[in-house]
This record gives sequence, structure tokens and C-alpha cells, in this order.
Amino acid sequence: MTTKMTLAGTCLALAGLLQAGAVHARDKVYNLQPSSPWNVDWANNYCVLQRMFGEGDEGVLLRVMAFVPGANYQIQLTGELADLREPKRAISVAFAPFPEYEANAMGASVKNATTTYPSLVFSTQIARDAAQLAAMAHDANARASDDAPAKPFVRPLADEVHSLDVDLKLRELVFQTGSLAKPLAALTQCADNLLAKWGVDPELQRQVVTRPRMAGTSALVRKLKADFMSDLGKQGAQGRVNVVVTLDAKGTPLSCRVPISQNDQRLDEMVCERMMKLQFEPARRADGSGVASYFTTTTLFTQRRQG
Repeated sequence: MTTKMTLAGTCLALAGLLQAGAVHARDKVYNLQPSSPWNVDWANNYCVLQRMFGEGDEGVLLRVMAFVPGANYQIQLTGELADLREPKRAISVAFAPFPEYEANAMGASVKNATTTYPSLVFSTQIARDAAQLAAMAHDANARASDDAPAKPFVRPLADEVHSLDVDLKLRELVFQTGSLAKPLAALTQCADNLLAKWGVDPELQRQVVTRPRMAGTSALVRKLKADFMSDLGKQGAQGRVNVVVTLDAKGTPLSCRVPISQNDQRLDEMVCERMMKLQFEPARRADGSGVASYFTTTTLFTQRRQG
């Protein structure tokens, strides 16, 4: 497995394997075999696991993005077959043999020197092993309440996955990924390196049994919505903001960063400005002691369709 690849190299690979061409098929299943090896791009503020599937106008670049270690990932699909045809829409996703679930996908695009390719992005969770699966269930239960119980969701185990099935309604894409255990292990190594660069000890994070929690979630959502609709929303802005907030052992924010900007940067600045004013319940070890850690979240800003 290649461990490093520059963004320029990624664009060249994309241009070489994807040939622009309109795809009009509906209700068709595309069985996409790998056409390149897995590689991990060690960027300055994020990590990307990527691989080409298919070729020509039926080629799709599959990218798995991570901003911190853990089980939360963003999946980006780029190629003519990945045309969502809408800014945002629910799609069906299944990491076979695990059951399918519904994900909210956002349409996007990727440009090189001569061509713009359709792209879409959605979030997912994948457990690398049984221990991480148990930790994910613990976190979900800890965040649940009588008013908002934990949502039933079968999280896939990386080693048992053999394919990724993405149903766009217009067409169904089946990526023959094989086991994701080794690829995700390489991605985690990259994410550990990011934490260390940001001043957070990756080894200390493995002792954490309770992840940081944000106080005042409802108030934050209301403020962000109000800020957005009063200014940028009127200008037609929309996007997906991923933030990582580093915290001290008391849960006080130390820094906020957007590892990769996917939209109008004013949205990035607006979210970080609000996040830095919050107080968090800190990460804790088994003995209850707080430790310096991080909090990550994704905020979606979209326009409501008129009519």
C-alpha cells in the first residue's frame, strides 16, 4: 500500500482514469472493480485514503477522509457516475455484508486544469475492531437521553466488509473494496500524526473512556442558523463545515480549525468563532480525571428549496 500521495498526483490520477462523458443510465447497477492500489495522502490538516474503481467514464475515485483518529469518516465519490443531480439528497449506503442505512449526501465538484467532475460527500462510521465497536456503542448510549434515545444503527466492522454499495436512486454503485482493516489502519496512523502536530497526545487519547461533550448544543444550533440566514444564506451560500476543537483538561477550547474547507470560508470562520465561546465537558479516563483532548463535529448549511 502506498502511504503518501500529493494532491497534484491525485488530480493527475483522476484525469488519467476518468474520461468525461455523460451518464444517462437509470436504475442500473455498476459493479466497480479496483483499478488502482489504495494509498493514503498525508496532507497538512487531514488524511485521505483513496482508490480508483472502474475506468473511463465509468471510473469513480473513492476517498475516505479522516480529520482525527476514530470511527467517523467522510466518503467522497468523484466521477460521472457520482453525479447526485441535486445539492443535497438522502441516499442508501451499505458496507456489505452489513445492512444498509440512509445517509445525507451533498453534491460537489472536483476540478483539474481542463475538466470538472461531479462529486458527492456523505458521513459514515466504521469500526476497525471489536474494541472500537464497543466504545462507539458506549459513546452513543452516553449521548442518548429519554427525549433523544440512541438511534439504531448497525456499524460495520472493517475486517468483515467486502464491498461498499451506494444507491443514488438514479443508479447503484457497488465498489469491490475487499476488507478495509489494513487501509483504515494506515489512515489511523496518519490521523494520529495530525493529533500530535496539533499538540494532542494520541497515546493519552487511547486511555479516554468518555469523550468530550458540548454544552449548549441547542443554543449553538439556533445561533448558527440565525447567523447563516441573516447574512450568508441570503447570498446563496451553502456548504459543509468540519471543525476540530482542541480542549484542555477542563474542557476549555484552545483552538479551532477546519482541516479541509469545502465551501465559502466565511462559513468556516462563523462556526469556529461560535465554537471557541463554548465550554465542554472534558474527556475523562476511567478514574474520572479530565485530560486534554479534542472535539470534532460537522455542520451542514443548505438552502431550503422554494415552492
